[in-house]
Amino acid sequence: MLTGRQAEVRAIPDSDEALVKELFTELFTEKIAYDKPVIVGSRPVDSGERRLEHGLYGSHAYEVTGLTKDGRIELRNPWGTRHPEALTPAEFREYFRRKRPDGTREGLYTTLT
Repeated sequence: MLTGRQAEVRAIPDSDEALVKELFTELFTEKIAYDKPVIVGSRPVDSGERRLEHGLYGSHAYEVTGLTKDGRIELRNPWGTRHPEALTPAEFREYFRRKRPDGTREGLYTTLT
């Protein structure tokens, strides 16, 4: 809505392999080439947690910016500072998929079409 351009929302895949394949093999490289950001939102801080690990803020938006040579996902904080540490695919799924009341998790990402 901010840009006036069409966007799509997709579910964050359940497995590490599917996550890396979708975000970095099929989608991410195409989106980056055309300046179409991939945006994710971190889950809220759970009761009993003081904060999220890896320098992440709870309930905060981040841009996926790349994949390291060792397979970690790089993120950018839109504030321009305090960028989080790169995350393994499992860590990414932990922090970017919210817990449902039934104990399962769901997470979404957004990108321009």
